[in-house]
Amino acid sequence: MLRKLYDWTLEKAASPAAELWLAVIAFIESSVFLIPADVLFVPMALAVPKRAYRYALIATLASTAGGVAGYYLGHFAYSEIAKPVLELYGKLEGCSHGYGGSMHLYDVERGNMGANAVVGGGLPGIVGAALAFKFRAEPRVAVAFFGDGATNTGAFHESMNLAQLWTLPAVFVLENNGWAESTPAQQQLPLPVEEMEKRALAYGMTSMEVDGQDVEAVYGAMRGAREHAVSGQGPVFMNVRTYRFTGHYVGDPQVYREKGEVHQLRETQDPLELLRVRLGMTSEEFERLDAEVSAEVDASVEFAKNGTDPKPEDALKNVYA
Repeated sequence: MLRKLYDWTLEKAASPAAELWLAVIAFIESSVFLIPADVLFVPMALAVPKRAYRYALIATLASTAGGVAGYYLGHFAYSEIAKPVLELYGKLEGCSHGYGGSMHLYDVERGNMGANAVVGGGLPGIVGAALAFKFRAEPRVAVAFFGDGATNTGAFHESMNLAQLWTLPAVFVLENNGWAESTPAQQQLPLPVEEMEKRALAYGMTSMEVDGQDVEAVYGAMRGAREHAVSGQGPVFMNVRTYRFTGHYVGDPQVYREKGEVHQLRETQDPLELLRVRLGMTSEEFERLDAEVSAEVDASVEFAKNGTDPKPEDALKNVYA
């Protein structure tokens, strides 16, 4: 399906936005995480759809010698559906062999270091990956994804400090939706939500603000950030202003938000719809491709249901403490 969307844009759009559809398809495929609760009983924190901009970042890395992504919620960073779905069903063929569930998805071979259930917990690992790239003189960049709430943790400040001190090829991507799960920005941030790049300036780090609903803008910004980092100029901090279209987790009543807010955001700030219009793609064309991908998702779910269940005697395997 990635190939279909890529070919469509090459034929229809003939612009840099063609590569962006590599990102867009991942968003559509993320509907796989809306599996009915009566057949899947793992806790599910959502990565859709407010993080659609992430796919532009991943597409950028994929088209420019690759990179590493470390984050709190890792559903988005998959180029295939089967592995994470198998993991959600607790199957041995899953990316974590059924041990990780929704919060511990990874794919090291493709540069995905794995999700971390601790807010801000993945940032030190990203610094380590960037340091390894520098020692090996590899033209790669380590990318950390985190929310505004994570900027209040010690791991965030330690990671930013070391990355800048050692001039590491790292990009710190703040997905700034202003909620920190359910706490509004004005109650948990020392800076206005629109001025979060000042936290990077405190370390002398190059900083930029990006409209997270504009996929093409994110794509361009990430290319620039990557080029800066791998050229030896040090890390980059990206303050990506975005919106959350769902609750933090499946079943979140969202009593902390104004009624009607989500509907309004979906109507005016959907990055896929904005990009569809920009590319000149008709609603019919989009719906046709969406239907094809939905069928692929459904097939992957059925495939995952028939995966291999782990043996009860292996329940404590790989447990060391």
